[in-house]
Amino acid sequence: MEKNYYTYCIRVANYDRVQVEKRNPKYQDFGRPFGVFRYHEKFQQIEPMLEMARDNSLNDTENARALGEVLFDVLFDDGLVHDFVGFYREVVQQKEQLLRVELDIDEAQMPEVAALPWEFLRVPKRANLGTIWMGTLPNLVLYRRRSQWNPPPPIQLARNERLKIALVVSAPPDLKPVAYERVQKTLDKLATEQAHQIELLPILNSANAEEIDAILSKKPHIFHFIGHGRLIAKGDREVGEIALVDPDFDEAMWVDADYFSGLFSRHCPSVVMLQACEGGKLSGSQAFTGVASAIIQQNIPVVVAMQYEVTNSTASRFARCFYKKLAEYKPVGIAAQEGRYAIAKASTQDRKRDFATPIIFMGVEDGSLFKSSVKSTEKLRFTDIVVRGSSKGNQENSPDLDFSGMPLESIQEAYRRALPPDANLWADGNLEENDISQILERLKKFGRMEVFYQVLSQDKNLSPEMSQKIQAQVKKYPEENKARETGNFFSEEQRYYLIITISSEPADNNQFTLHSWLVMGEHEDYYEYPNNCQSLLNSNETESGIKCQLSQVENFIDRFIQDSSKYYILKKGLKKLTIEIFLPINLLHTEVEWWNLTDINNSKTPIGTMYPVRLRSVERLDTSYLSKRLPVWQTKWYNAKSVLKQRHTGQYFGHFDLIENENFIAESLIDELDEKIGFKSTSCPPQQKRKDLFKAILKSAIPIALWTRYNCPNRHQEIEKLLNLQPLNCLCDSIKKKRMNAVAQKDEIQKKQHLGSHLAVIWENPYRLTPDAIARLIAPGQ
Repeated sequence: MEKNYYTYCIRVANYDRVQVEKRNPKYQDFGRPFGVFRYHEKFQQIEPMLEMARDNSLNDTENARALGEVLFDVLFDDGLVHDFVGFYREVVQQKEQLLRVELDIDEAQMPEVAALPWEFLRVPKRANLGTIWMGTLPNLVLYRRRSQWNPPPPIQLARNERLKIALVVSAPPDLKPVAYERVQKTLDKLATEQAHQIELLPILNSANAEEIDAILSKKPHIFHFIGHGRLIAKGDREVGEIALVDPDFDEAMWVDADYFSGLFSRHCPSVVMLQACEGGKLSGSQAFTGVASAIIQQNIPVVVAMQYEVTNSTASRFARCFYKKLAEYKPVGIAAQEGRYAIAKASTQDRKRDFATPIIFMGVEDGSLFKSSVKSTEKLRFTDIVVRGSSKGNQENSPDLDFSGMPLESIQEAYRRALPPDANLWADGNLEENDISQILERLKKFGRMEVFYQVLSQDKNLSPEMSQKIQAQVKKYPEENKARETGNFFSEEQRYYLIITISSEPADNNQFTLHSWLVMGEHEDYYEYPNNCQSLLNSNETESGIKCQLSQVENFIDRFIQDSSKYYILKKGLKKLTIEIFLPINLLHTEVEWWNLTDINNSKTPIGTMYPVRLRSVERLDTSYLSKRLPVWQTKWYNAKSVLKQRHTGQYFGHFDLIENENFIAESLIDELDEKIGFKSTSCPPQQKRKDLFKAILKSAIPIALWTRYNCPNRHQEIEKLLNLQPLNCLCDSIKKKRMNAVAQKDEIQKKQHLGSHLAVIWENPYRLTPDAIARLIAPGQ
């Protein structure tokens, strides 16, 4: 079975920070951890090794290994090392899938950083992953990414259509001869061995603009250029140039990257291969102004180049493997990785720079540029089951529809978009991506068949006739349609949130106004929020809210929980209910988790032992706060989401011991929390410092804060365990268990000294606000 790709995208936009974006095979966000960029810290260590690479004097594996590991340490601080190792083990070792590592460095801001030979990257031995050269490992793909506004779609090769390769040689008589014969021989042999897959166009061995234009008129898929290149100074920077043949004077005509890229205006190949002495070499003073880097920005999807001078033997070995994989419709990244791997297995192995010489610049998200119109057995299996049903049991079946010509990707995308927003896409690996038997059963369970067919009918890859037939399936689900039209659609597998706001009355500090809503699921679309939010106040209370004393709130929570059951959405009980209470900033230290609820036989049970309880600041709902701080808040929440499924997240939390810092002011903590997603205090904040503490949390817009209300023994170690020995998204549930353990203590002294009796947590999701706050965010008429 063909393997899926997971992506680990490394973005470096400044000298301080590395931002990672992890994606699953459906390009869904899988986390966004970040770390410290350590270029300046490691520069003196790197510089002599770079000289050895440039001079081709590495000569042994230890020198290459040292360069690869220090480059790795530049990108990966301790936190990112842990994150990458965990992701690699999960994807490659446990799931046996493929991992793509994208490297995106801001060339305009950091030219000398972008010029580094990142293809040497090697995972250090301390990571305990064995020997991993990231540029050659078969189950990993390393490439440099360049985003484009309009990335090209995959090229659909017609039946019996071959992959066209144009070999173009530029050998001006006034320059040294260009030795291309060995590469040509390799391509001739490949075209002979795979004649049904590869077509080698007649060689062009005296390249000028007119003849290049003529060979491009044959629309080759791959343009392989061999010739001379150089870097010259222009003003305060160096630019790359390529030598063409001047047809009038029969001598070298040097052209820059803009000129060279302009030659592809008649036909834009999908891959440009540059094999020139300096064609892919990037200057330390102005990186990515070499020809390869500039060409990729001219909307050419993929450019492969050599960052060091290569022998014909090395170039031939790489080209043979690279083109062979492309002819098998392998992604370009895989083809380049296999090409570097082939070099590493040759006589030079990893003792010299050869294996790290080929670099690949990608301007497209998916390197699968060449796809055959003949579908694989695996793809047919999925689509055929839609028509024929499954042997696994009774099945939704559409015999009147012919799905056999429908792309697998279209069906899977419709399934992904049809699921509720907080549903686990592939059910934690228990659902096979190509088993329609399970997929349709799951869609029916959620009541999403109508949405599935609706999305599928709008797929641009389908014919109008097919779209109309699929649209007709929507009428088969009238009850589901009605539920969605009235907004009464809920699923079983979702978490629900009881939202309570407690606002002070300006005229009376002892009087409060209470509002409450029940919210279904996670949402990042403010426009969809009202359809998934239900007020729990009576009609006569909705306008002005409930006026009460703070001590009366626990009685109303009892009522809200009972009323929520009327909406039939918690059919299996309230075990998935989370309570979030918005309090004024001066009351955030209140022990709301110990408010009592009426349990069986009218006994009283602390709310925090029955449900996860989160504190929130009512000030975050103010229009002034949302207008100024919402973008920062959303960004920090996004960073927090990227590590929710990780352990060892304590490093992302600012730590401030408020007892030891007697001169603490809010501004000092705000600065401490600038690059953090959360705050932790292992000591109880003194009363005179609490206002400053919560003001700093509010102004810094961090989404998560954890502290204790009592300085009990072992609190430091226990709090660290909460943040490091379990995924962060389990934090609130784990605190609830701590409270239950505290209640179970028979001795009152032990109960008082138990951390579970005193933990408090702020959990601020900027997308789960009150309906009135969201209404203020949405423009009138929307």
